[in-house]
Amino acid sequence: MGSSSSTSARHRVVIVGGGYAGVRTALDLAKEGKEPLDIVLVSDRDTHLDLTLLYEVGTAYLRHESVISSEQIQESVELPLRDIFSGNAVDIVIKKAERIDVQGQVVVLADDSTIDYDTLVIGVGSSLATFNVPGVGTDTFSIKTLPDALQLRHHIVRQFYQAADLTDQARASALTFVVAGGGASGVEVAAELMGQVQRQCHQHGVAPDDISVILLEAGERILGILPEEVAGRAQRRLESLGVDVRVKTRITEVTPSEVRLQGGEYIYSRTTVWTAGLRPNQLLVDSGLSIDEWGVLTEETLQAQGIPNVFVIGDAAIIPDISPPLPATVPVAYGQGAVAARNIVRQRRGQSLEKFTYTSPGMVITLGGKTALALFPSGKHLFGWLPWLVKHFITLRYWMRLTSWGNALRLWYRGWHIHGAND
Repeated sequence: MGSSSSTSARHRVVIVGGGYAGVRTALDLAKEGKEPLDIVLVSDRDTHLDLTLLYEVGTAYLRHESVISSEQIQESVELPLRDIFSGNAVDIVIKKAERIDVQGQVVVLADDSTIDYDTLVIGVGSSLATFNVPGVGTDTFSIKTLPDALQLRHHIVRQFYQAADLTDQARASALTFVVAGGGASGVEVAAELMGQVQRQCHQHGVAPDDISVILLEAGERILGILPEEVAGRAQRRLESLGVDVRVKTRITEVTPSEVRLQGGEYIYSRTTVWTAGLRPNQLLVDSGLSIDEWGVLTEETLQAQGIPNVFVIGDAAIIPDISPPLPATVPVAYGQGAVAARNIVRQRRGQSLEKFTYTSPGMVITLGGKTALALFPSGKHLFGWLPWLVKHFITLRYWMRLTSWGNALRLWYRGWHIHGAND
């Protein structure tokens, strides 16, 4: 693919990233069908992953562990790209993009091969911010990627097997689980983690009073993006489950066996799950594009500032003209994928480009057991089992957008069966 497509009548669109935004862009362009486009999707994985389910992966409970446990869990949250694009004119390249040469209009891959582009779409997402806290990234766990979430799950299970041979402080450290960050991800992890470890206690003969799940938030309260009354209700739910919620608590260092807090306090724990903050993907940093906060500065048309043939979508995009800043959520990424596809076609036709606008559809946050919190655009909220059920059907609807209803139902049922073991 090293030869330039600009020498022919066809126009090559290269999409880097197989997440929500990238997949939506590729599908919409392929279905357009009227433009002479060569569509190439570059992804370092051969599957599309529903990132909203990674907290379920990291906290999944299986009564009988086996060598296929990871495969079973993994198959509940991802769909092969070949299934998504079956019947669509999209070339799939399963390689990691190492570098973007904007001047040369080339994407350099991990094996040093290159792909030339006429239009580039970047949807590589973001990375977790470390805030320069020592130990974060080396002595912490995350749920940012599927391997991360699976590693966390294996580690949690090992703590219970090892606890039988430990005493005193070492045992307490193995059975204390810290979640850093009181945003939606941290809250969902803490709630599901409590469900998992309680079941592990029963299986391994550990007294429930011997375990601790601690949620740490540096700000004034958890779920700062929600109204205070709603966030307070979520905190009370966590506390009723047994989660120790601590706000205005800042971490200064993480070691393999301790979490050190501002003020000199220590928490002895071998498990710290870091969910706080975002930073730019390294591919973006090395690209020479204008970076701010966790992404590339773009126009409202999703074009990188000053580079009209490069579109940036999803978590990788920062639109400074939109205030307040857009949240790093699936509806934003999916909607931007659609707008990017339309704008690529409009650009080819010499038409004016569409500006991305966003109206929040609301959000659902699971809170352990068959309980969730739904916040509607009107500001009203609903608490209990109905939002929990809605969350599951949102997942089903998403899979049905990407594959046949039969595949979607099988994937959804597999997830319902595995993820529901904690509920």
